[in-house]
Amino acid sequence: METFQLETFVSKLYPLSEEELRAFSKGWQPLTVKRKTILTTAGEKERYLYFVLEGIQRAFYLGDESKEATIVFTYPPSF
Repeated sequence: METFQLETFVSKLYPLSEEELRAFSKGWQPLTVKRKTILTTAGEKERYLYFVLEGIQRAFYLGDESKEATIVFTYPPSF
């Protein structure tokens, strides 16, 4: 995986040594999804943290009568 954007982003938040940054980066795997793909279904616990390199990620919850309520839009490069 190309980790440059991830490493740059993390380094701005919390400076790490090169060794720490390499160790952190090894835990990431690329995931490409098509538009409107739901990553976590209702009632399921999220097990992953996503770093957006391209496109937009939308986080939402299902409110009354299963109506979607958007919490946040995530734009690259960010979590």
